[in-house]
Amino acid sequence: MMFSGYDLGLVEPENYSQVREEPPSENSTDAKSFVEFESVLELKYGKNLPYLLLIPVMWFFLPAKPKTDVKQYMFESE
Repeated sequence: MMFSGYDLGLVEPENYSQVREEPPSENSTDAKSFVEFESVLELKYGKNLPYLLLIPVMWFFLPAKPKTDVKQYMFESE
């Protein structure tokens, strides 16, 4: 990623419109307001990510057993 341009915070307020319309010459004081940013972005996943993706597959193939509890009440009538 890259960005370059003139930082208006470094330009005198009366020169804003002039810098917006046309880049300043190299010898002017407004030429010092030129800024440039470069960055490199790298995305890598960790070694545990494949194992985390395995959990939903296990839920599908190894579902929980249904409950077979028989509820017993304290006062049963015969």
